[in-house]
Amino acid sequence: MLEIKNLTFGYDGNVVLDEISYTANKGDFVSVLGLNGAGKSTLLKCILGCNQKYTGQILIDGRDIRGLSCEKMAEYIAYIPQNHVPSFSYTVFEMVLMGTNRMVAKFASPTKKQYQIAEKALETIGITHLSNRDYQKLSGGERQLCLLARAIAQQSPILLLDEPCTGLDFGNQMKVLEKLKELAEMGLIVMQTTHNPEHSYLFSNKIIAISKGKPLFVGSPKEIITTEHMKRLYGIPLRVYSLEEDRFRTCVPEENRMLVSV
Repeated sequence: MLEIKNLTFGYDGNVVLDEISYTANKGDFVSVLGLNGAGKSTLLKCILGCNQKYTGQILIDGRDIRGLSCEKMAEYIAYIPQNHVPSFSYTVFEMVLMGTNRMVAKFASPTKKQYQIAEKALETIGITHLSNRDYQKLSGGERQLCLLARAIAQQSPILLLDEPCTGLDFGNQMKVLEKLKELAEMGLIVMQTTHNPEHSYLFSNKIIAISKGKPLFVGSPKEIITTEHMKRLYGIPLRVYSLEEDRFRTCVPEENRMLVSV
C-alpha cells in the first residue's frame, strides 16, 4: 500500500503541492492528470524521496519513507523518467540487468540468478529479440519497453512513470500502456503522470486530477473523465464524448457536437 497524507511541498517559498492525500493499493493503475506546472512530476519526486523538505507523510506498507535507506527504497519502488539518455553504450540486456543491482552486493558481479531475472523480464515485456541491440540506437518506443523490462527486473512492487508516452507514436503508446496495465493486473501499483485523459480512461482504474498543486478530483475514470470535470481541470471549452458503449471517452473542442456527450 502507498499512502500519501496531507503532502505539502514547495520551492523557494512557492507552494507546488498543497495538502495532497491519496491511497493506492496492490493492483491499482493510477493516472495523475493536470496542466503543465500543476505538480505532477513533483509528486513523483516526493514519493521517490528526492524532494524531502515536505510536510505530511508518505507511507509504504505503513512505513514512513523518511526512515528508509536508498537500498530499501529500491526494494519498494522502480522509476522510469520522462527522458533517459545513457552516458555509455549498453546493450538492451545490460540495461535490463541493471535493474537487479539492488540484489547484488557491493563490488560483486551479477550471479546466474540475476541473469535469469533479466531474461525473464525481457520475456515478460516481449523484447527478447532486442537483447543484443545497442540501447542508444533504439527507437523511443523500444527504449520505453526496455526501461519497463528493467523496472520489472528490479522486482519492486511500486512502479512510477513520468509521462511514459511522451514522443511515442500511437502504436508504441498503446504497447507501453497495455504492458503497464498488465503489470498492474499482476499485482504492482502503477502510477503515471500523463497529459492524455483518453489514456487515463482506457487503461487506469484510478485518477488523481491536480490543479495548482491541489487534488481537484480523485476517483474512477468514469467519475473523473466527464465534460464538467475536464472543463474545470483544463480551463477551456470542451466536451467529453462516449464511444463504443462507454468503453472509451474522448475530449474534443466544444464546437464539435457530432456525438452525445457524457
